[in-house]
Amino acid sequence: MTVAAGPAWRSADPKTLWRLRGDALPGPAGPHDHATVADVLQLVTEHPSTQAFPPNVRSRATRGARAILDWINSSPGAGWRDRWVASGADRGMDWISAVIAHSQAVPLANDRQIVQAGFRALMLVHVLRPSYDCLAQYRSSATATLRRYLGVAAFGKVESAGVTLGLTGSLAHRSRVVCC
Repeated sequence: MTVAAGPAWRSADPKTLWRLRGDALPGPAGPHDHATVADVLQLVTEHPSTQAFPPNVRSRATRGARAILDWINSSPGAGWRDRWVASGADRGMDWISAVIAHSQAVPLANDRQIVQAGFRALMLVHVLRPSYDCLAQYRSSATATLRRYLGVAAFGKVESAGVTLGLTGSLAHRSRVVCC
């Protein structure tokens, strides 16, 4: 029996993968790590990506961000980054269900969409900087928004690295979301 070789990234030099992937831990605390909930929600409301939508869609990002902040605010920590990690949210995407269960601000009709809109908004304003492991499980159509507001150059570097490593399909997509 012949065993097919796995994807190129599995056999790539570990130092190359580490450099491309970055630390598995969440990014460093953002510039608004000690901001109040009200200040963070103001950042979300004023961000160009939020302003681009009609008011009913704009309110999803704000409600989702509030629900996430209220939930992680119940965890110990000096700032949003510490509380995010202490909440266990950085281990994957299962935390969305916990936010929904905890929140009074998210209606049941489109709860996951609202929380995901808030998650995207909190990343865009650099309040949340999730780990590679968390983002590797993040499935969203928000890649275009992240590309637009976080920088096309960063996406270009990731795409070039993905080609070098032979990443295709969903792995290539996830590398763009995770690294950018």
